[in-house]
Amino acid sequence: MNNKCILLFSGGLDSTIVAHILKEQKIDFIPFNLKTPFCQCNTTKRCQNIISELNIKIHTELADKSFLDIIKNPKFGYGSAINPCLDCKIYLFKKAKLFMIKNNASFIATGEVLSQRDMSQHMWQLKTIEKESVLEGLVLRPLSAKLLPETLPEKEKIVNREKLYSIHGKRRIEQIKLAQKFGLEDVSSGCGCLLADKNYVQKIKDFFSNFSDYDIEDAVLLRIGRHFYFKGTKIILGKNEKENNILASYYKKEKFLFVEPENIGPSALCYINSPDKNIPNLTQDEIISLAKSLIKKYSKKN
Repeated sequence: MNNKCILLFSGGLDSTIVAHILKEQKIDFIPFNLKTPFCQCNTTKRCQNIISELNIKIHTELADKSFLDIIKNPKFGYGSAINPCLDCKIYLFKKAKLFMIKNNASFIATGEVLSQRDMSQHMWQLKTIEKESVLEGLVLRPLSAKLLPETLPEKEKIVNREKLYSIHGKRRIEQIKLAQKFGLEDVSSGCGCLLADKNYVQKIKDFFSNFSDYDIEDAVLLRIGRHFYFKGTKIILGKNEKENNILASYYKKEKFLFVEPENIGPSALCYINSPDKNIPNLTQDEIISLAKSLIKKYSKKN
């Protein structure tokens, strides 16, 4: 075992503190950031600021279609909405393990705090995550390490357990003290997930009920606009100029048509092929006609 590890890095308070703890113990680490379409925070700018301070490079990876399959049918169920928190964590750890092997690292470090999150950070859940991702003994959680079983990097004296912490629960008093110790300012304590947003739930339920074939791009598009399903197609209307421009950026792709308003109003991004293979595809003229009728309905009257 060497002293190289992969740090699961969101750019939030906990993972940022862990980056400083690892640096303090002279651990060679690579920050690993997994982006999904459902994260409500903009981690890019935050991560870049922290990277500059620590003089490190970050590896960012995008979630793939298999992540959507997990959301649709999670092994360990949902939280308050359609948030499969435990399955999501296992997915993240599996991705990090592949990256760990590729980069000849020996273990994974995270900013997880025991009992901080009800769906994924109680003791049995932490153990389940390690078992399901085949990382037992290889996940170091510096903020709660003294409350958890000793990991292999601790046993082999790569990491000094005495210099780790025993933080638990939802309160962040100890993390704030550590942030002050490391000179951290304006570090976010976390961000929301759209899968736990009850206002968003219906969107993704409609999506899954109408689409049996999908990719991560479809999930990204769920974040914007008004969504309409017809037999044989789906149409998305932009709510403002920014959303219209985003929709326009997709029109060259083979599966979309893009329809602009004749006057001021929403643009429409239309799926060409039927989401249900048992339903005949509409002609492009029929799709454009549907889009124009929606554009007219949602355009502001002069």
